[in-house]
Amino acid sequence: DINRAISRHHRNIQALQNARNKHLSSLHNRKKQTSNNLAGATLDQALSGEMQAVAADYNTRIQLERDSIQRLRSND
Repeated sequence: DINRAISRHHRNIQALQNARNKHLSSLHNRKKQTSNNLAGATLDQALSGEMQAVAADYNTRIQLERDSIQRLRSND
């Protein structure tokens, strides 16, 4: 059933958004604890890069779910 499949994709999107937010929050908390020195600055930069990568990964996965919903709706 198309409506059930769309609902499943919506639940997947919500789960991905929650996981992304939790992961980013964890990295942000680590970032707040970095020392104010060269080592801390290096770690801060690494964490910023990791946050960007995490956001990009989850956003891609969320977009795939949205694309699936769009395909299902266009076949309806």
